[in-house]
Amino acid sequence: MPSTRSATSERPEENRQQLEEKAGTLQQESLTGHQMSWMTTIRDKVKREKERKRAIARVGIVLGSMMMESQQFQISGILYVRALRYMPY
Repeated sequence: MPSTRSATSERPEENRQQLEEKAGTLQQESLTGHQMSWMTTIRDKVKREKERKRAIARVGIVLGSMMMESQQFQISGILYVRALRYMPY
């Protein structure tokens, strides 16, 4: 009659060794996953920093062009007001 006991109870030493190997493999995989998460974190921080610098540059360009436009409007407005002084009614 065949034994109903599982293979784990028949060879406990081999089973323990296999479990330890699996645990070691899982630990290595989790360390690799941990390292990958750090790499992802660093990559995301670098990406955010680049995006922030690009955004600052875009804002600077927009503000610069707005200042130039406002100066042009101021100058044209001043010239318009001065021109109105000399226009006959």
